Amino acid sequence: MKDRLSSADVYVLVKELQCLLQSYLDKVHTIDNQFVFSFRKRGKKFHLVLLPKGWAYLAEGFQVPETPSKRAMHLRRLLENSRVIEVKQHGFERIICMYMHRFGKKLGIMIELFGDGNVVVINDENIILWALRSRKWRHREIKQGLKYQFPPERANPWEISFKDFCMLLRSGRGDVVKNLATNLNLGGQLAEEVCRRAGIEKSTDVRNLDDNMLGALFVAMASAFEDLKNAKGAYICVDDESELWPIPPTVCEKFTEYSEISKAIEFYLSTTRKDEEKSDEEMQKLMRVLERQKIALEDAKQDAMKFAAIGDAIYENYGMIDRILRDVIPKLMHGDKDAEKIAKKYGAFVSDGRVYAELETAVGRVMVPIDGDKSVQEIAAEYYERAKAMKKKAERIEKAIEGMKEKIKRRTEEREEKRARKVRKTFWFEKYKWFISSEGNLVICGRDAKTNERIVKRHMGEDDIYMHADIHGAPSVVIRGKCSEKTLKEAAIFAAAHSKAWSAGFGSADVFWVRAEQVSKKPPSGEYLPRGSFMIYGKKNYIRKVPLLLAIGVVEYDGVHLAMCAPESAVSHRTNKYVVICPGKADKNTVAKRIAEFLGVDTGEIVRILPPNGIEIKEIKGEH
Repeated sequence: MKDRLSSADVYVLVKELQCLLQSYLDKVHTIDNQFVFSFRKRGKKFHLVLLPKGWAYLAEGFQVPETPSKRAMHLRRLLENSRVIEVKQHGFERIICMYMHRFGKKLGIMIELFGDGNVVVINDENIILWALRSRKWRHREIKQGLKYQFPPERANPWEISFKDFCMLLRSGRGDVVKNLATNLNLGGQLAEEVCRRAGIEKSTDVRNLDDNMLGALFVAMASAFEDLKNAKGAYICVDDESELWPIPPTVCEKFTEYSEISKAIEFYLSTTRKDEEKSDEEMQKLMRVLERQKIALEDAKQDAMKFAAIGDAIYENYGMIDRILRDVIPKLMHGDKDAEKIAKKYGAFVSDGRVYAELETAVGRVMVPIDGDKSVQEIAAEYYERAKAMKKKAERIEKAIEGMKEKIKRRTEEREEKRARKVRKTFWFEKYKWFISSEGNLVICGRDAKTNERIVKRHMGEDDIYMHADIHGAPSVVIRGKCSEKTLKEAAIFAAAHSKAWSAGFGSADVFWVRAEQVSKKPPSGEYLPRGSFMIYGKKNYIRKVPLLLAIGVVEYDGVHLAMCAPESAVSHRTNKYVVICPGKADKNTVAKRIAEFLGVDTGEIVRILPPNGIEIKEIKGEH
């Protein structure tokens, strides 16, 4: 399975990225370990998604955080409103070079998709202004303030002659496929394809290649690169979706052809790649805790053994310690200078006003302080108690270790489930609250003042309906397209449920609707409309006593399965497995977790679509 883009993939992707030429960088977002560079060009938006550990693609839509990270803000300060003037691949390496103009000066974004990956911003003198990772190698160093240098270039298959091709292979060792992949810089996948086209077993030792075989390999490579030269999209094997190809693969009898490599990459990542970085970090933390627990357990066991051994040694040297208590300590307490001599006679010594007995124990020689206020039995008992305490501590740690192992096991199972679960594409309307009516109308609802403004200004057409709960602070709702009374009633339930009526625990609320032309941002003379507010002109059509009742189920839209929160009639029209909810006092996250487990989706996906504040589960449908 491909875990990152190859040089050949990057070659095709860079051809596709030419659409960014003369576009302007609008925003930069960071989401976990992903970067999203948003560009605008003649009213159209492009989103370049970077997963530095090996992936890049153009996305049509992308959910971005409402609050940008510090890293994103820093990159915006460096790059915002830059105009893209060139996008190219460095040699045949996994490096995308994007050059831009900003305020008359040239900038560059170096996207390194090999190793741990990196994103580096440079100025017109190639000085590094910012780098995702600072690194140092023998041949170069990536660090702010230093001059950016590319890694040493390897062979470029586009330019290599037959003579150099033969020389590189003949100077190699081992399998031909390995040498094609590394010495010729083809990468594993393309190297195997060249071997298949040449009709040569990939495990053939390069020392056994004759002139005819070398010629066949060179011709096969030229054939593959001719396909690459003409490539515009990508291919995914039908029988094995774990393989993404930049050229038509001979290994697959059936494959799906994508007109754009970005769409292929997005699909490929959604079905096969495990977005594990965050999961891996959490797992590593758990493993570190487990390691510390194991060390603590070993220390507790060692201490328990040591203290028990000292207790035993005290009894084994009962007479000597008893004489120290009778003959040495009283003299020491009275300042008698003979105390130290007598102590040595008994195999003890005096230090800082205390007497120490050197005892041979089962764990080696130890120095045991002798307390003059205690008897031999009491001194031994103290060590036995300490041994007992360490033994109990070890038992507690063992229980903690078992708990941690179980936690790691659960996390591993959860991660495997997530790996198996298809990560879907994102639709533009998911920025808002939304649902698909039982008659197929898309209904969108603002999340806040900003999105209230946006859905009306950007997404409400002349045939659409505007709806609003008759309560202060309710969001704007837009029904897209012509609709019937049934969709109006469903949208009214949706509007009421996402208003403050839900938070207040009401059982119903009134809702009004108007046509798009009745909604205006222009206030009466002398008045001001705050963000997200609109003027309604003409007659309002009311739907009274709308029940506050919603359902959540997984529905299919455009071939993708989505968790949808909507009136029950809209959800039941598409699935018979769903959960009915109403206003309540239960914790939103707790309820979301229960719903997510029932529907088999992520909890976060449910939390995002739920109405505000407290919730109660009224009914579960399709449980059996």
